[in-house]
Amino acid sequence: MNKMRPILIAVMAVMIAVTAVFTMLVRVPIPATQGYFNFSDVAVYFSAFTFGPLVGLVAGGVGTAIADLLGGYAQWAPLTLFAHGLQGWIAGLLAVRRGVPGLVLGWLVGTVVMVGLYLVG
Repeated sequence: MNKMRPILIAVMAVMIAVTAVFTMLVRVPIPATQGYFNFSDVAVYFSAFTFGPLVGLVAGGVGTAIADLLGGYAQWAPLTLFAHGLQGWIAGLLAVRRGVPGLVLGWLVGTVVMVGLYLVG
């Protein structure tokens, strides 16, 4: 069994916090859906593209779910955990060692998957 290096755990913790802050810092309400627009995707993609799919998965899922829990949207936290976690994982996988085309593909597929999960959920 591989052990996680302490530096990786620290990076995950910091990126979880950054993602939660980006999600909660600017909220533009969307009355039709009773939800809000935020900058969580910026942090999710930064995590995935910079540190890889595992950090994208953990930071995207946990960071946005924590923001939902703290922001009064607890009913969405499980779906958010799954949707943004999968978004970060897919984006990181597609971007690894593929240059700019991989970044664009990761961004596009990650966004489609995340939005699709919210529409189904």
